[in-house]
Amino acid sequence: MQKPSVQNWFYQNRSILLKFLLCLFFVFEGQEILAQTDSTDQLKFDVGITRNKNRHLWPIIYRENNEESKDLQLAFTLYQHKEVFDSNYVHSHLLPFYYKSQKPSHTV
Repeated sequence: MQKPSVQNWFYQNRSILLKFLLCLFFVFEGQEILAQTDSTDQLKFDVGITRNKNRHLWPIIYRENNEESKDLQLAFTLYQHKEVFDSNYVHSHLLPFYYKSQKPSHTV
C-alpha cells in the first residue's frame, strides 16, 4: 500500500478546504475593525528644506542661520564657513586648499 502524499490529500479534500477558507473569510469580514482616527488633515509633508530658510540636505548642502551662529557646509564639509556671533569666532575652509580659523582675542 502506497502512502498518501500531502499534495494528493489537498487535492482530494479541496472542497472541504475551500469551504473552510470561505467561512474564515466571512467571519473575519463581519468583524468590526478598530483603528486610530484619521488624521490626514493634521499631517503635512515637510522635509525641512525651507523651514526658517535653513537648508539641511547634509551630504550636498547644510545651511543653518539663526541668532547665535551661521553655518554653511557643502559636499561632505569639503567647504565650510561658520560664524559664531556671540564669541566672534569665524572658521572657513576649502579642503585641501584653504583653511582659516579666527578666534577672538581673550580680553579681560
